[in-house]
Amino acid sequence: MKSNIRYSTNELIEYIELYLDGTSFRALREDYELDLNESTFRLYLDKYLKHGTTGLLRPQKNRNYSKAFKHQVVQEYFNSNLSYKGLSVKYNIPSDHTIRNWAMRYTEGKENRTYSPKPEVYQMKSRKTTYEERIEIVEYVINHQLSYKDAAEKFKVSYTNVYSWTRKYKQFGPKALEDNRGKKKTTEAQTGEEQLKAEIEALRIRNQWLEMEVETLKKQEQMERELIKQESAKKRRTKRSKR
Repeated sequence: MKSNIRYSTNELIEYIELYLDGTSFRALREDYELDLNESTFRLYLDKYLKHGTTGLLRPQKNRNYSKAFKHQVVQEYFNSNLSYKGLSVKYNIPSDHTIRNWAMRYTEGKENRTYSPKPEVYQMKSRKTTYEERIEIVEYVINHQLSYKDAAEKFKVSYTNVYSWTRKYKQFGPKALEDNRGKKKTTEAQTGEEQLKAEIEALRIRNQWLEMEVETLKKQEQMERELIKQESAKKRRTKRSKR
């Protein structure tokens, strides 16, 4: 089997067409010597279904994206159910890691300092908030499907803070939003009951987020199936017209 190979656009199209004609991914690996993991192959497949041959073309040089475009993509990631890979397919961006890096830079404040359209949300200075306010803000984010921008506008806090609080809440539960100012109560100092309650609450929050992620994946898989059906139907019509 080939290894460490970079396939040409035509080679990728041949594999994708075989797959669309009914060849399984396993058969592509075993019988046709495809040397790609399934995740990478599906990314190529989705780009081909969305953009045609253009989606498989390798850029001749590194693309330069405007700050406005980066901002648009990052906001769509935060405020929708699309994953990094989903967005890379939608906008035909070669790597999902590119979008991941943009998102990290925005949350760290490295990009949004100089972004001009509606800067008040992204440049807003932090203000003092109570524990109850932080909980209310995070619950607003969850109930509105990760709308960090809307939450920042509604509660007059910085976008970065909303994102940070939500991440902490997701990983560790409400206790993570307490303002301990360097005097965090150690695990040893907690009673067994306190520690158990904290762990149960963190698990509850994590399960809630996992359920949302599973639902998102289901929607993406359904979209992929619909695209494959449409492509297959189109090919059948083309074959009939040539007879």
